[in-house]
Amino acid sequence: MNQLNTALSLNGKWTLALDPEDRGVRECWPKEGPPDDAVEVDVPAVWDLWVPDYDGVGWYFKTFSLDDSWQGRRAALHFDAVNYFAEVWLNGKRAGEHEGGYTPFTLEVSALVKSGDNLLAVRVVDPKGPEGWGPFHPKELPIAKETGYWSFGGIWGGVRLEATAHTYIQDVFIKPDIQRGRVLVDVAAVSEPGRQIRLTVGGTSFAVVGAPGTLRVDMPDFRLWSPERPHLYTLHAVLLGEDGPVHAVSTRFGMREFTVKENRFFLNNRPIHLKGVLHQPDYARSLAAPESAELARREIDLAREAGFNMMRLHIKPAPPITLDLADEMGMLLYEEPSIGWIQGSARMRDRCMQSLREMVLRDRNHPSVVIWGMLNETGNAGYITGGGAQTVKEELALEARALDPTRLIIDDSAGVNATREPSRFLRPYGERLTEFDDLHIYQRAPVDLDIENYYRHNGDPSMLVTVSEFGFGGPEDLEDVIAQYGDDPMKYKDARFLQKMLD
Repeated sequence: MNQLNTALSLNGKWTLALDPEDRGVRECWPKEGPPDDAVEVDVPAVWDLWVPDYDGVGWYFKTFSLDDSWQGRRAALHFDAVNYFAEVWLNGKRAGEHEGGYTPFTLEVSALVKSGDNLLAVRVVDPKGPEGWGPFHPKELPIAKETGYWSFGGIWGGVRLEATAHTYIQDVFIKPDIQRGRVLVDVAAVSEPGRQIRLTVGGTSFAVVGAPGTLRVDMPDFRLWSPERPHLYTLHAVLLGEDGPVHAVSTRFGMREFTVKENRFFLNNRPIHLKGVLHQPDYARSLAAPESAELARREIDLAREAGFNMMRLHIKPAPPITLDLADEMGMLLYEEPSIGWIQGSARMRDRCMQSLREMVLRDRNHPSVVIWGMLNETGNAGYITGGGAQTVKEELALEARALDPTRLIIDDSAGVNATREPSRFLRPYGERLTEFDDLHIYQRAPVDLDIENYYRHNGDPSMLVTVSEFGFGGPEDLEDVIAQYGDDPMKYKDARFLQKMLD
């Protein structure tokens, strides 16, 4: 066994029991195991593959075995994603909980694991039904647009049990500086005073040793990461004890810089024209994530073949495989948390902040991610979300800045469309929000000349102007659509146009 890091995958066959009456805790399922009517399912996967359209409570169970080498070490359970609320028990004892369906969480279970067989039980609440579930109402939750599109529940991300020493590296954040030929690396560790961190960059002689905190690795001869040449490095961080290495973490990164200057986007000191596609998929069979790395790669290939150099990961963080492949293939990403259009509530701010923090902390080492977006069209949804997330958009942007000084941050995409309050952005390492004109354009047939002229002449030469959504819709069944126009004189023009198309 590797004494630095040990990981046991818990993916594979689990048992799922539905609990529409929420009786599992009362009947001691975490200790006694699943009821007789439980079914075998796969993890990771949404439970809708076995129980389509089920909303409410479901229980997952997994039995796994450990040998004596796990004793005396720090043990932690890691979940990549559970939608929406998860409570976890190990060997009949409660380990913790997590709210939020798109981001990972870790629970320390050192005192709960044992040699031999272990029973893991996870109570999952999917509250997307019209009435919600208990304290969860779907209109108050950061669940992307699941209530308007396709909702799903269950353990749809991977699960693993990890073992380390009780002194370990908690987090590594790599901040490239291409102007000075270096990276600044923030290393957080749980360790005794005086312990050292050794950083090396794989395949190079770049290295440094120092105390946990911010360390500088000079890289005078480096290769840039770009869409044309997405060169990746791997940083190896090792926590050193009295007798040698204690814990090790490896993280990929790229040397690149993305910002706004002269009202234009710049990548690696050169202007770049962004051509992006909105990425908001529901997958045909797996719903939440690509069924395979091949499918995720094909998505990016199709975007590139169509001439796009950016994907906007719209209103929900992408699965990790999408980000890993974007790093490798040179696709720029604009990523957003799953906040969506939520109503104000006592927990609205905390839920928004948690969704943002967990996304940024998960993805901030990916060179493909060049923009963090906070919100989307929150003014447009004002009639739905009065007092909702739009009231904390500046606070969200500043929180993202505190977590990641290196990236461009946008507070509310298409704010100008909705409230006449322009969208704003923060430059990397900047703390002043700058207004810009961000448009969402959805035309209809026939094209309205007044609307066309508005968009054609919109903008200010002294301001950055972007079109972050664009679409042109057309009806699939013209006869049915025309029949619905009725006698409304406002629609005669469109009806005549559609009839001409049909003829």
